[in-house]
Amino acid sequence: MNNGNKSILNGVDPLLIDDWHVVTDLESLYKKGRHRTRLFDVPICVEYEASRFSVIREDSKANLPTEE
Repeated sequence: MNNGNKSILNGVDPLLIDDWHVVTDLESLYKKGRHRTRLFDVPICVEYEASRFSVIREDSKANLPTEE
């Protein structure tokens, strides 16, 4: 398991932590530029700006890895 992910376990099966999880659809993100949701009960914000994606934990402001 990635050491940076230990703090989001909160009762989540460790096998799920290093998997990729869909959190929004690209069409909506392109139109709105931002999508707030929760992943493993952690508030996150997905942003699309200047042709770049970022996913930020809203509780700690940490950047999370992303894939398109």
